[in-house]
Amino acid sequence: MIDRTEIFRSAWAAYRTAWPAIFVAGDTATHRAFLRPFFAKMLTRAWSEAKKADAQSRRFADTEKAARLFVDSQHAARVALAATMSPAQLSARLSAVRDELALLDYAPWGVRVSNRRAGLTAELAALETVPTQKFQLAA
Repeated sequence: MIDRTEIFRSAWAAYRTAWPAIFVAGDTATHRAFLRPFFAKMLTRAWSEAKKADAQSRRFADTEKAARLFVDSQHAARVALAATMSPAQLSARLSAVRDELALLDYAPWGVRVSNRRAGLTAELAALETVPTQKFQLAA
């Protein structure tokens, strides 16, 4: 939402900053002329900057929401896949993911591992959310 108070403050600040650079005939320290067309230009500029900032923040919010939906759907898919695994498969995959995460600490300096680490961490979180009640044996 655009804040009109901030727009007017910005316009007045720009006007006061640029006003001394403009020569006005008959201007003295006791009587300062108000330049209405110049203030109108500063106000128009402040409005356009506010509109650009508002559009950019809306675009960022939409992008962030889409990214969050994508990440949530990926997590749900990983959890669903882990829920279908047998206890032996789940245990083997958990240990494999943990081992691979540990090995990433020893990767050479030139190798970028951040994406792989993020993927493995997400997979580990999904594997650890599988309920363990279904694996307990009946007594």
